[in-house]
Amino acid sequence: MATARVAAGRVTVAEATLLASLVWGLLPGLAPGGAPAWAADGGACRSASDDVWFPVASVTTQGRLLLASGEVARLAWLDTPETVAPGRKAALDGLLGDAAPEIRARNGGARDRWGVLGVVADVDVKGQCVNVQTWLLGRGLARLRPEAANEPAPADLQAWRDAEKAAETAKLALWSEPAYAPLPATQPGAILRQEGRFVIVEGQVASVNEQTGQTWLNFGSRWSEDMTVSAPARIWRMVNRSGLTAARLQGGLVRVRGIVESRGGPMIELASPAELEVAETGSRP
Repeated sequence: MATARVAAGRVTVAEATLLASLVWGLLPGLAPGGAPAWAADGGACRSASDDVWFPVASVTTQGRLLLASGEVARLAWLDTPETVAPGRKAALDGLLGDAAPEIRARNGGARDRWGVLGVVADVDVKGQCVNVQTWLLGRGLARLRPEAANEPAPADLQAWRDAEKAAETAKLALWSEPAYAPLPATQPGAILRQEGRFVIVEGQVASVNEQTGQTWLNFGSRWSEDMTVSAPARIWRMVNRSGLTAARLQGGLVRVRGIVESRGGPMIELASPAELEVAETGSRP
């Protein structure tokens, strides 16, 4: 694969430095001796019976993978803002340039409603199996965006969350932009201005209202004005099975991600149990 290239457009000095450090592995992520710290397998990628290997021809300007077959594959479970598209492409070019010219698609990937192939991708880099999602999240070049409801959760879910949190704490790439910071649930007006967009919201759950067909997490006493999270019965059962019961959530600090809707106040309806998690102590209120 060709060496990393920066997409056309204005790139600041800070961005250029970031791109160079991403490509050459100078940011956190390389363990002593050059072994990738994110290579959890501790060796080359080992395939399961339903995994599929795809040769990769190049990386698109949006950070998707152009397969040798001519098909374009997206990286599943990621939100990929355009703001960091040049850095993401440069990073992927650098990663795949050092890897075998193939990716391992877990379970062969899955197609979305538009027929686009989504993959949880692994690559072999110098004898180490690197998960591409973890690698991008750990560099602040993507945000975790759970796919439609599935159970059990992907084996890498906690690793993805940890990688994203590390990048957020270090304010890498997109996390250096205030526009991508988690929104406090105590500011429903600011959340509502993001109607129709994917956001992350953090706050303390004031009450949990469990009904037969729907459950609501309320972040204030005025449900018609304050931030609310709703969960259809099927999703709520998955949430419970993940260990997040009403008793555990009430009064607790949580992080939720999804598309903002206007229902008087702002609301996010869970499409996946992975969109809800307990926030770390010390996170934003």
